[in-house]
Amino acid sequence: MAVARDVPAKLQRLAESLGLSFPVIADRNAHIIKAWNIFTYGGVKDWAFLKTRIAIPSTFLVNHTGTIIWRYIGARTDRPLPSLLVDVLEKNFPFA
Repeated sequence: MAVARDVPAKLQRLAESLGLSFPVIADRNAHIIKAWNIFTYGGVKDWAFLKTRIAIPSTFLVNHTGTIIWRYIGARTDRPLPSLLVDVLEKNFPFA
């Protein structure tokens, strides 16, 4: 699932253009973002660029009970490497 503060139509176009097969949720008032306490640890430059303390981007792995088992709070263009996500998934959800 992806959550963003963009308008639903923009998110739908993005999801379609990227061929995303998971839900993309518009959180215009940042209710989800605030409930999960997703705020940036970036510096002044990041805040000045984003004009918000909301962490853009952030990545979470949530288990079947809804518990966050791993988080990566980014700043502006900072994203976890796919290999790191694979390592975390394999550690927490061993494949048979």
